[in-house]
Amino acid sequence: MNMSLSRIVKAAPLRRTTLAMALGALGAAPAAHADWNNQSIVKTGERQHGIHIQGSDPGGVRTASGTTIKVSGRQAQGILLENPAAELQFRNGSVTSSGQLSDDGIRRFLGTVTVKAGKLVADHATLANVGDTWDDDGIALYVAGEQAQASIADSTLQGAGGVQIERGANVTVQRSAIVDGGLHIGALQSLQPEDLPPSRVVLRDTNVTAVPASGAPAAVSVLGASELTLDGGHITGGRAAGVAAMQGAVVHLQRATIRRGDAPAGGAVPGGFGPGGFGPGGFGPVLDGWYGVDVSGSSVELAQSIVEAPELGAAIRVGRGARVTVSGGSLSAPHGNVIETGGARRFAPQAAPLSITLQAGAHAQGKALLYRVLPEPVKLTLTGGADAQGDIVATELPSIPGTSIGPLDVALASQARWTGATRAVDSLSIDNATWVMTDNSNVGALRLASDGSVDFQQPAEAGRFKVLTVNTLAGSGLFRMNVFADLGLSDKLVVMQDASGQHRLWVRNSGSEPASANTLLLVQTPLGSAATFTLANKDGKVDIGTYRYRLAANGNGQWSLVGAKAPPAPKPAPQPGPQPPQPPQPQPEAPAPQPPAGRELSAAANAAVNTGGVGLASTLWYAESNALSKRLGELRLNPDAGGAWGRGFAQRQQLDNRAGRRFDQKVAGFELGADHAVAVAGGRWHLGGLAGYTRGDRGFTGDGGGHTDSVHVGGYATYIADSGFYLDATLRASRLENDFKVAGSDGYAVKGKYRTHGVGASLEAGRRFTHADGWFLEPQAELAVFRAGGGAYRAANGLRVRDEGGSSVLGRLGLEVGKRIELAGGRQVQPYIKASVLQEFDGAGTVHTNGIAHRTELRGTRAELGLGMAAALGRGHSLYASYEYSKGPKLAMPWTFHAGYRYSW
Repeated sequence: MNMSLSRIVKAAPLRRTTLAMALGALGAAPAAHADWNNQSIVKTGERQHGIHIQGSDPGGVRTASGTTIKVSGRQAQGILLENPAAELQFRNGSVTSSGQLSDDGIRRFLGTVTVKAGKLVADHATLANVGDTWDDDGIALYVAGEQAQASIADSTLQGAGGVQIERGANVTVQRSAIVDGGLHIGALQSLQPEDLPPSRVVLRDTNVTAVPASGAPAAVSVLGASELTLDGGHITGGRAAGVAAMQGAVVHLQRATIRRGDAPAGGAVPGGFGPGGFGPGGFGPVLDGWYGVDVSGSSVELAQSIVEAPELGAAIRVGRGARVTVSGGSLSAPHGNVIETGGARRFAPQAAPLSITLQAGAHAQGKALLYRVLPEPVKLTLTGGADAQGDIVATELPSIPGTSIGPLDVALASQARWTGATRAVDSLSIDNATWVMTDNSNVGALRLASDGSVDFQQPAEAGRFKVLTVNTLAGSGLFRMNVFADLGLSDKLVVMQDASGQHRLWVRNSGSEPASANTLLLVQTPLGSAATFTLANKDGKVDIGTYRYRLAANGNGQWSLVGAKAPPAPKPAPQPGPQPPQPPQPQPEAPAPQPPAGRELSAAANAAVNTGGVGLASTLWYAESNALSKRLGELRLNPDAGGAWGRGFAQRQQLDNRAGRRFDQKVAGFELGADHAVAVAGGRWHLGGLAGYTRGDRGFTGDGGGHTDSVHVGGYATYIADSGFYLDATLRASRLENDFKVAGSDGYAVKGKYRTHGVGASLEAGRRFTHADGWFLEPQAELAVFRAGGGAYRAANGLRVRDEGGSSVLGRLGLEVGKRIELAGGRQVQPYIKASVLQEFDGAGTVHTNGIAHRTELRGTRAELGLGMAAALGRGHSLYASYEYSKGPKLAMPWTFHAGYRYSW
């Protein structure tokens, strides 16, 4: 690849003569077993070599340590080895040539250091060709022949012609740099008369660079059946490619980084195929792009390597008969093609397929993942967690007599993922892998297995739905789809010829409401197809706006979403008889849309309905009020002058507001307060204030939960008559922070939150009848009113919610029985039991979701039982505890606990 057409053509006649064997004889041969340590060798004559070990010289190991060699004559080489039994060890030195290596326009394939037979060991050396600029042919190291070897370490090899290895030579380079002209292994067999043996080169932690001035079309070229193994290093430059492999080459690249660098794109590549077609002698025209790896009729393996392509070109170009395997690492062409078919075609068998495999977590990203411009069969495989992004496209392929266009087959397997669109794939198999489809696509044959999935990418804007059209569908897989309910649109799968297998559809939730009652079509198959489809969403239902939907087939090959619990069709109304004329009547305002009977709410709508209205807020308020009422009841234990108190409470609630699904809520809170006693004729007043905090934790079965944080303040007054009559009055205001987080049928979380306020008051009256032995009987009557404010918000999935709040009017009739037990030291214990009947007279509110009204209400009766104890411990200290149980058809409280402390002064 470092040679132009003129290089090869001019060199070929020379190789058919014995002239090359005579060139070395003109240099000075060394004496027997001579070494060249710590010398400075300068030669200026024609063909005057610095060190020349000829075939007739004795074999063995020669050394040149700390030696500097400079030659400047025509065809003079710094080191020339032609003895298969000799080994030259060159360490800590430099070799420089500046003379012309050509002879009347005939390329001699000579280098600053040339090894035709024998072995060169170079360590910490510099090999530089600084003067030969004829056709950019200054080779720093030339190793040719099956008896030629070189082992280079920690060295620099510099020359416009780079390093040339061919004719069966073996070379190892470690921790070194090949600069300016690149590395070139082998030669195109069809341009050579001999059957050239393959060369083998191993690079370890070595960097290779081809600068623009060198004219090298590739930084690294491997031709013929030669083999290159690189482990670690950077490959930079080349006018047309970073690495080129052709005509049976074998290339292994591990931990390599391939970039164009600052070199301008465009150059001749042997056998290149570009916009202008084929050039003479197999050379393509000057190209507009640059290829990280260019492969034709050869095998290339990349492991944990990085290939970066500029705006024009591709990370990898594959020609006829190419086999490329990428294990780990990354291929990047942000503005171009990751993989492109093209390049040499004349050096591979007719119709030789192209094979590209990405595996072991390889990552590829480009505007196009695969750009096809050749008619040969193409097989692209992604497996082992490979992740590729970019479309698969094909140009209108040229018509070539005697050839046909082969199939383009793609296989995804073993956790691989492809993100892109296509209209060019003939067959696509997805086995335990995912295709994320970014735009409308067409595929010939689609087969899915082992949970293989097609994910219709979620659009950036509503209404950008996608259609996947396939000729045939087989196997068993998953399709992830989107719906745009408010527009009546959805992603679609269309099968044109035949559909078979059992497939699942997973539909992303939508917070918008369907524009009409019409169904949403998801799948269209030919009439009579054997394929079946089910919903993969939770419980086989999809949350769309306010309601849930299920999948149904209509018998004509169509599969659509319909209401999960559609109401029965209404009976036709009877035809009315003749009516007398009626006077004009005022038209009432149009009512809000009402929910159809029997429809199942979506997870988000259910959470919104259960969080809003008056029911939830009122139950929290009454839980707080119950705690305060316990405090007021305790005041009747001792006729003290007042004091400070604190009380904690916990309660479990079970609510069924008839609009949402039944749910549980656990309530816990505390209150702190103080009051002052004022004595009056016939009794006393207690006047006080309080503040408290309550937390409600809700659980929506199977969906998620929510919370309410309530901060409240209030005041109270209680009158206790000496006759045993009492009157309690309270007034409290609350600020409530509501939120919920539920999992929709697609498994994704939907959140919502808003703030509201509430205010309420209560009035309780009763009388305690006492007996001389300490027993008492206390009938009670209470009336409480509460008003909850509303709010408007939008849930995370777009569901619009408006809570109108509501009112509650609760009445209670109760009877408390207990005994006052006097203890030593003025202490007292008062156990009691209590029974009540409560009636909710209102308890109704309205919550709107996407404009659909849901009326919540807790109206009804419930019973309540309780027991407790109050203890006066002397010196102003008192403790209190109680337990209650309440049961009703819409509200039940399996347990309520209170505990408090009071200090009296």
